Amino acid sequence: MKSVLRIVAIGLALVGSAWAVRAADVPLNGAPAESFGPGNLNVFVSGAGLENQPATFSVGIPAEATVVAAYLYINGRGVGDENVIVNGMAVVAPLVAESDPLPVEGCQRIETRRITLTGGLALSHGPNEFTVEGYDQCGPGGAFVVAVVSQPSAPMRTVTIVEGADYGFHDFLPPFGPNTDVGAIEFSPIVGSRVGHAFLFLHDAVADKADSLWTLTASSSTTPIPSSLVGGAGGATLFEIDRLGVSTSLGGYSHGERLDIVSTDVAVPSDADYFAFQAESPAGGNADGIGMSVAVLVLPTDADGGPSGPGGGGDEACGNGTLEGLEECDDGNLAGGDGCSGTCEVERLAKTIDAIIRVRKHRRERVWYYTQLPGLASDLVGSAPVHVTLLANGHTILDLEVPVKAFQRVEPRATTSMPAGKFASAAQGNLGDARLRYMRLWPASQQPTYNLKFKVKREFLKRPGGINLLTSIIRVGDQTFTTTDSMIVRRKGKIVRNAGN
Repeated sequence: MKSVLRIVAIGLALVGSAWAVRAADVPLNGAPAESFGPGNLNVFVSGAGLENQPATFSVGIPAEATVVAAYLYINGRGVGDENVIVNGMAVVAPLVAESDPLPVEGCQRIETRRITLTGGLALSHGPNEFTVEGYDQCGPGGAFVVAVVSQPSAPMRTVTIVEGADYGFHDFLPPFGPNTDVGAIEFSPIVGSRVGHAFLFLHDAVADKADSLWTLTASSSTTPIPSSLVGGAGGATLFEIDRLGVSTSLGGYSHGERLDIVSTDVAVPSDADYFAFQAESPAGGNADGIGMSVAVLVLPTDADGGPSGPGGGGDEACGNGTLEGLEECDDGNLAGGDGCSGTCEVERLAKTIDAIIRVRKHRRERVWYYTQLPGLASDLVGSAPVHVTLLANGHTILDLEVPVKAFQRVEPRATTSMPAGKFASAAQGNLGDARLRYMRLWPASQQPTYNLKFKVKREFLKRPGGINLLTSIIRVGDQTFTTTDSMIVRRKGKIVRNAGN
């Protein structure tokens, strides 16, 4: 019996080792699928998640633009079904990249499909609406359009598109975990800095899982493309955390369930010849699956060139609710402090841990507030003013500016957190009509985020009774963090809000 068990075990081990050799995904670091330019080029993107079908989205093309190329992509986890319905028409979606089976159910493959938009699906000037359905897969991701256009008002640029089917899950062994592979778009270096723009298309991410994105733009002659960017390897920067899977209306990147479109400027230093990126799946009980399918880089050919506002030239549609051109977000308004600024740039989301507003006699109140500021640049802490605005049901109850001179360095505690440079700071004193008891910023242990905590006593303009929504807008230097959450009334005159409620 023991011999039989030993033979079975050996057989399973051989099967496992064979799978380890054979299994692979398709990283976004090979030859570009398409390259365009140089020319007066712009890129317009839009999409929707396919968890709920039919899914509808719209992409707008300016009147002065000429479409150079346009593709409808579909991504997800599936078994190879190429038949979908687009705008009521049965369409075949050819496969452009597919992984081997993931180490779970047999149907779980990562795939990316592409439909060239010609004929009845060709883009025209103005809004172009797409309705996609019939993508019947194990885990439908999303459908999105990438349109490259020639536009006289756009700077001289090149556009590069890379495709793949890359999956990361922290509890998987390579090649499907713990994170996605390092993707990279390579280009010709020039003397002088410039600002490009990147679009990254991901799927499967779930909100509140602390998924992270790391980026690195450098010269391969001095910094070869690292095998991993996580943790800042090779000088990589933590670009974003905890916003994949979060809807755009809340300042995240999710366009409906299962599709994330990350839109961001890319600072390209002199002599740099690649832009690298990697999605990180958080560890342990917060583990999350992340799929990456397409990346696009729009790059000026001249030094000091770059986007000239949202849309990168000629697009003034910020606030119309449609992600167009080089907009990072578009929530349908020009108001700031709601996750999307008045210039259609993403405002980072804070993560509130706890907040207490206690109403005292004689209209004197105390506010205790504790939050996290993911992605806060460490060199701003203690060297830039902190501005805090709290709004109850849209009514401002606190507007506090803490200048740099009010901060004091305190002895830093031992930490293994990723933010470096500045550590804890404290401030106190009278600021306007508020008595600031303290304000502290310090790095969270083993997390790429800073904690912020403050306590104030002041006289409010209006008694905060009946509040059911509290919005916070926190600016540290040039970085803005926002969050809006429900409030819970524990007893009369005391309103408490905890994370997750």
